[in-house]
Amino acid sequence: MTGTIIGNQNPLEGTTYSYEVKPSLLSFGLKGEYEWYLYKKQKNGTWKDITGKPKSGEKVTYRFGEIAVGIEFQMKVYEIKKGILPGLPANKELAGTLILIPTSNKVSKIDKVVLFNRGAANVNKASYRDTLIAQAHCIGMFNKEIEFHLWEDDAPGKGHDPVINKNNRHTRSYKALVNAKGIAEVQIPLMSDEKILRQMANQFMMKGDKNEGANHEYYVTASYSGQIQGTSQVNVDVANPDYKGQSQNQTKPQPQGNTPKFTPGQKAPKQPDPKGNIIEAVFIDDKGNELSKVAVGDKVRVRIHSKNMVGKHIQYVIWEYDTTSNDEVYRSGNIKIPADVCDTSGFVITKAIFEKGIDSPVGDPDSDKQNYFIEIISKDLSAESQKFGINPEGLVQVEKLKSAAVVQKQDPKPENGKCPNCDKPVTADDLKTIFPNATEANRKIVADTYTKYMKDLGMNTCWNKAHFFAQAKIESGDALSLKEGEGFNYYWESLIATFGAFKTKEGREKAKLWGRAIRDRRDPKAVDVPRETQIKIANYAYSPPASKAKELENTEPNDGWNYRGRGLIQVTGKGFYKYCNPYTLKYNNVDVIKNPDAIGQSIDLAVSSGMIFFKWKSINMLANTTKDVKGKICPLVGKNADKTIGNKKSTNYDEKQKAFTNITSLVFKIDSCKFGKGDEPKKQKGKYATYDSKYTADDTTIYIDVIVPSDRKKEGLLVFFDNTGILHKCYVLGLGTGGEDRYTNGGYGNVPNGLWKTKQELNEPNANGQPYPNSGVSFGNHGTIRLSPKAGDALNASKRSGILLHCGHTIGDGKKGLTDNGPLMVTHGCLRVYNKDMPIIQKIYTEQAKKGKTIYIYVEETTDLKAMFTNYGTVPDPKDTVIRKNKKYDPQ
Repeated sequence: MTGTIIGNQNPLEGTTYSYEVKPSLLSFGLKGEYEWYLYKKQKNGTWKDITGKPKSGEKVTYRFGEIAVGIEFQMKVYEIKKGILPGLPANKELAGTLILIPTSNKVSKIDKVVLFNRGAANVNKASYRDTLIAQAHCIGMFNKEIEFHLWEDDAPGKGHDPVINKNNRHTRSYKALVNAKGIAEVQIPLMSDEKILRQMANQFMMKGDKNEGANHEYYVTASYSGQIQGTSQVNVDVANPDYKGQSQNQTKPQPQGNTPKFTPGQKAPKQPDPKGNIIEAVFIDDKGNELSKVAVGDKVRVRIHSKNMVGKHIQYVIWEYDTTSNDEVYRSGNIKIPADVCDTSGFVITKAIFEKGIDSPVGDPDSDKQNYFIEIISKDLSAESQKFGINPEGLVQVEKLKSAAVVQKQDPKPENGKCPNCDKPVTADDLKTIFPNATEANRKIVADTYTKYMKDLGMNTCWNKAHFFAQAKIESGDALSLKEGEGFNYYWESLIATFGAFKTKEGREKAKLWGRAIRDRRDPKAVDVPRETQIKIANYAYSPPASKAKELENTEPNDGWNYRGRGLIQVTGKGFYKYCNPYTLKYNNVDVIKNPDAIGQSIDLAVSSGMIFFKWKSINMLANTTKDVKGKICPLVGKNADKTIGNKKSTNYDEKQKAFTNITSLVFKIDSCKFGKGDEPKKQKGKYATYDSKYTADDTTIYIDVIVPSDRKKEGLLVFFDNTGILHKCYVLGLGTGGEDRYTNGGYGNVPNGLWKTKQELNEPNANGQPYPNSGVSFGNHGTIRLSPKAGDALNASKRSGILLHCGHTIGDGKKGLTDNGPLMVTHGCLRVYNKDMPIIQKIYTEQAKKGKTIYIYVEETTDLKAMFTNYGTVPDPKDTVIRKNKKYDPQ
């Protein structure tokens, strides 16, 4: 008979406790020696012997460190009895067992927060090409999730004034778990959000400042459970590219001058790494072929040849070569070298990346063709870097294609009316924006798994990709944290609020018995629910006789626990696991009925099971027809739950809707997806179409597409295109002083949607020797384009004869001046662009008209301006911050 072990089952970390074995009262015979063993519970539920050398005696001591906090241990003591007769072997009998879960003896807190530019000569200086490091140094918070936010500092002097900086927080958050050393660390790649950050920094300035100056000052805050608990004290100064004060004296960041590199020309020898660690770096495509010439829109990868570098970290930087200076166009994150030959995941040479190599907007030869070389920075061995070119001339050549400026428009031609993007593989680069804190290796596994099974599961559409990864982002977080199994570590009142089984009288009693007594887990006195009790909770909530069991098809007493939520989107219930099993046997040779834990232990199974769930619930069909994540997709995936984001209350459903609208729908370009439109006849043949795909340019017809919000009070985008691509794009305003009186002649209302015929009117004498009257501050000095109804809602405005496209004064100019200094001003019912854009539009119009082209203006609306601007590779007008009224000369 086994006895008992007396001692604290929730020892405080860092404190020594005594444990004593008390033999069973039914134990007879001579007392022997005792040996003590300690076992740690693994994620798969098994126990691992971590004893080392066993302790001995009836009474021993143990001391647990911070890394053990919250982990379940089992203590076993064995009695070693000598043989009754000489020569007989000793007996080893179990004398007692005890389950322990160490707790923290410290007041959990974020002790210090720092922000710095790792690897830089001055860690407090950076450019928008750099990746900053944010760290939270914590006490008593091992394995807790810390959330970081980046702020731009406009407060004068030292310190950070939350009132002054209230509008200066970047919308993106970064999350990481506290490691065994008490540090949570995230990377903040400034290049990813450069346009947004610069717009934010330049919009709000210190009182009295005329501009932001040479630097934007950034700091970070760190929070746990929504409460800001730490702020970095030293700002990082990021060079302001928009600063004009002393631009002629400022020098751009350059590669180190003493590092090996290729230079143009046949006489350029390769300078080897003096340490001999980095041997070569080359550009390759997805098939592994070396590249010497690429174009905007192409994906490139970097192959690194090294020796003695396995397990070390490097970073690569892509530079555009100039004879006098170089421009940094792309910087990778830190990469751990897995082998002597390492192929990185790579990146797409987007229009934005190409534009970083252009120094002057006019006359720069780099605007059509550029040459790149690679810099390799060793993060572990030294601060030195190596630079490599590609072809015999030493550099890889990049050409800007003479087609649409938007990279998306360079996609392959659709076949048989199908969307060319739907069948495109998901890449690790696609997932960078969605899971910014995940490892590159995990992003690649997730991307490859989705691509592998998407056709078989009917999820090979842009829409399905966007919906699936929106759900996964919120369920698994920015770090792609794989959930091995749904946890039931609930506060007792939360059990009642969450599960129907606990709403009964008996259920409420069990909730009080099993749930946590203290709501806030950060409270030092709070004790987590032990695993054995979590199993009871799961089975009470999900197994028979609970009503939820029938819905989940759980039939056995332990099914609630066995088939609890797992994987990327928390798939739950025996019914689903039964549906899923033929697929997992086919794909992975894994029986998830017998081994349900496998879904929570394997990333590829976590992804494929989520995709199978989409098919099971027919979400893969519904996803192709809706943007309503909160109302249509989420209820099919799981229950809603409250969330705290920063200091704001939110819900699980709300965050998934935001993830879809603001991130995944843009990554997978759903607004330009042609799924379901392939059988619709086009009005013209050709490649480039209006934003809603209704009208397409061809050899004889081209369009000026005007995309505006329905109330017209914000600026939209004008896109002038033909069948070769975009000829010009600029901001446009369609707000009239008559508001929604769109159809009355003289009502000066907003310009109606629809197709309009056009007539060019230049500021030059007509046949009678009289100049056109539409000039001066109201119309600008670059002529107008007159609209007359052709099709759609425009026909309802047939009585309106004075609708024009023109430029003119902006807000703040009043009745004088044509400065373009302010945002676009309301008109008497016309379309207005900036003065700098109108002559370009007129020039293109004249050239195309001479070629015999018919030019239409098409006015359309969008409910998502941000997505529209993103689709065309641009951002909203930084000056467009006013709340407009339907009144001219109003200060707005």
